[in-house]
Amino acid sequence: MKNCGLFSVSLGIESGVERQLKEWRKGITLKQGLSALNICKKLNVIVQMGYIMLDRGTTIKELREHLNFLKKTKFTVTKGIYSCIFAAEGTDIAKTYKKHKKRIDDKKRGINIEYSFKQEPVKILADNLKTWSKAYGGIYSMAVDLLSAPRALSLKKRTEILRIVQVLKLIDYEIIEGLITFTEKNDYLSMKYFLSEKIKKKKVFMTDIKNKLIAFYDKNGLFFEEKENLYIK
Repeated sequence: MKNCGLFSVSLGIESGVERQLKEWRKGITLKQGLSALNICKKLNVIVQMGYIMLDRGTTIKELREHLNFLKKTKFTVTKGIYSCIFAAEGTDIAKTYKKHKKRIDDKKRGINIEYSFKQEPVKILADNLKTWSKAYGGIYSMAVDLLSAPRALSLKKRTEILRIVQVLKLIDYEIIEGLITFTEKNDYLSMKYFLSEKIKKKKVFMTDIKNKLIAFYDKNGLFFEEKENLYIK
């Protein structure tokens, strides 16, 4: 397939935590997931990696595991850092979660079981992570869309966008590293200040990235329809 022109694939790796892979019945192990990703890396094939960080049972220790996994697979493309598992009505995970929270009938997203996190520190961290994603999530979507949707881009242009995506990912790692560290110290006041300052200090840089992406779309006659992210409302 590579010889026939394959340059990008989407892989639902979903998690860097064994517990989640087992509970979600993914049918793969971390080792198998990493093996698939490394094959793509060796072939120089871009991977859009489906990834979900949070579920009801997520612990701070597991968030460290997630961060380590994401750093290990930094060559992949992921859309932002905040992601919770969607407990859709009828799935096994929804049956498990529904006793903990209410049923939500959302016309846009379908029937979902809204749930809370078992650990309060994880909830606090997740709320802060969501705040970060609300601030700049649209920029990630603009960049990733160029690599995930069918686009007639040259290798040079794909490489240009891939570099932008990788820069955005490094910023994400910096944010979640800080949030985890403050959570481990139970220092939530400092966490709030840390995030507020990061959002302010990154504004000029992120605006510059957004303008570059807008110019790229315009120059190449491409269109981007920004859609509301229903999962970070």
